[in-house]
Amino acid sequence: MSAIAAVLRCHGEPIRDGEIERLIDAMKARGPDGVTVWSDGSVALACAKLHGTPESLAEQQPLAAVDGRFRMIWDGRLDNRDELRHELSLHHVQPRDDTDPELVLQTYLLHGERTPERLLGDFAFAIWDAQQQRLFCARDHIGARPFYYVLNDHFFALASEDEALLTLEGMSAVPNEDRLIYALVPSFDAFDWKRSWLKDVQILMPGTRMSVDCSRRVRRDVYWRMSIPDSDPPARSFESYQSEFAQVFSQAVADRMRSHAPIAAMMSGGMDSASVCAMATRLTRAQSAAALSTFSAVEDDDAQCLESISILQMAGRLDLNASFLRVPSLTGFASAVDLAQVYQQYVHPTDASLGLVSMMCLGASRAGHRVLLHGASGDVANEAPLYYLPEVLHTFGMKAALRELKMSAAHHTYLAGLGAPQIVARNAYRALVPEGLKRARIRAQERFGAGRNRWRPLAPSVVDASALDRRMARSRIHALSVVGKDKNEHYAAMFPIGVLRGLEGYERVAGHFGLEMRDPWADRRVLEFMLRAPVFVKTGDGWTKRVVRAEFEADVGGDVVWRSDKPHLGWRFATEYSATAKSDNAGALSSLLANAPSVDEDASHTVALLRAWLARIG
Repeated sequence: MSAIAAVLRCHGEPIRDGEIERLIDAMKARGPDGVTVWSDGSVALACAKLHGTPESLAEQQPLAAVDGRFRMIWDGRLDNRDELRHELSLHHVQPRDDTDPELVLQTYLLHGERTPERLLGDFAFAIWDAQQQRLFCARDHIGARPFYYVLNDHFFALASEDEALLTLEGMSAVPNEDRLIYALVPSFDAFDWKRSWLKDVQILMPGTRMSVDCSRRVRRDVYWRMSIPDSDPPARSFESYQSEFAQVFSQAVADRMRSHAPIAAMMSGGMDSASVCAMATRLTRAQSAAALSTFSAVEDDDAQCLESISILQMAGRLDLNASFLRVPSLTGFASAVDLAQVYQQYVHPTDASLGLVSMMCLGASRAGHRVLLHGASGDVANEAPLYYLPEVLHTFGMKAALRELKMSAAHHTYLAGLGAPQIVARNAYRALVPEGLKRARIRAQERFGAGRNRWRPLAPSVVDASALDRRMARSRIHALSVVGKDKNEHYAAMFPIGVLRGLEGYERVAGHFGLEMRDPWADRRVLEFMLRAPVFVKTGDGWTKRVVRAEFEADVGGDVVWRSDKPHLGWRFATEYSATAKSDNAGALSSLLANAPSVDEDASHTVALLRAWLARIG
């Protein structure tokens, strides 16, 4: 992924010396293939390029139209290039080259601000119109590429990283208090996700376009929302859904394998990354290409870790060019020194929570890769109701529901071991208890009961002053509106936060290492298919991710596919290193904490990491 930046000064004020250069320089790690800058009067554009596709080698940015009226900066990868070229040919338009930005710019000359609707892929871009003195911006449908911006009395500016905007004169380093609370209390999500970790920095949300001019007039609207099917699809067999899934997922993986250099993948022992690696291997074998390179963390004593056993088995069955980092010894393609340096250098709260991802990116970067596949969005793509027996009863009858009860108690990732009576009780609560009683229960929990425990790291005065318990209650009550409607539940899990939370974190970490991360599970077509699919495609015979397990059993083996545990080695990296700092940004963090901030080990570690970040930006 490249880095893009722009500054638009208001009311005719000229661009100041060095400001666009400082802004793009703060993100230079994201663009190891060169930085280009353009400015004219009140506007400046810049791009730090990362060549991720064969066509990107010929990109010229900022890209100018023939008449010079429009100039464009682009961070992205187009997946419907043939479709766009065909449409341009129908209008007798011949692109000047075969690059993605050129195809998008020519499409913009035809369709103007409706252009984002015609694009498929991962992208963030901005186009300056010198005649209208207006900047048009857009972000892709799913939010695979970042877009941060600030608008104040003096300027509008955008960047691919939030902290980069602090290089601009007059920008405040005051953090967003809600985000600090979120870091300390991960279950807290009742805040405005359009606000970044910095108080004055906003996020252009997925599927959104925006225009802003020199007079600070802003127009912003959502150009795309995934439609929720309003009726059940016609009756079809599981096998027919599996066949369709294979076709859709194959295309999503193939599109993300378009690269001018060998790609790699981050592989855990779970089904999300296993499916990506298995499909990528099918495609490389069909093309007689070199084996897929993968990067994984495994335990020192791999025989005692089911996650590690699965990784090693997949590496063998898929004939992967596999590289390993062993923990806790931290030997292999990186070391304990590398981990310490990563935590010391990259202390943004998002970075701090993704130590394992950072080390995988470090390994891939050192091996010369520019593209790293992953499957972070697999869980939300395969989302299905946890208590789904009413759907089985409604569709297949009592006998099938009783069988599913038995199978889920044995196999379901989140239900196995609960026992049939508990599963039945929870399904009954979901299906039969009136919404009014559920609301009353939520309010009581948040105000007086178990919900209060989540706020332990915070000072009681902060909880009360910010009305955190009431905000959480409103958020949970709002979620009740989709309970019992499986597609609405699935949509709520996806958007706007479910997919976005994983993608933003992964791409941010990758940017530190000059990598582009691509997630086939976040492909719009894959998400649309999974949303359409009935529950029995996603969860059945007691197994979560049913269609994925069935499709890739022959590739990775039954021992990997048919297991319900969900181990993860990421915690190994968070506990191996503890960050410290001398200050905490004028008390921004201390004012939030309880008198004993080391309430537990996890909270203490998070506090240390947040202090390091606040000290740096302050």
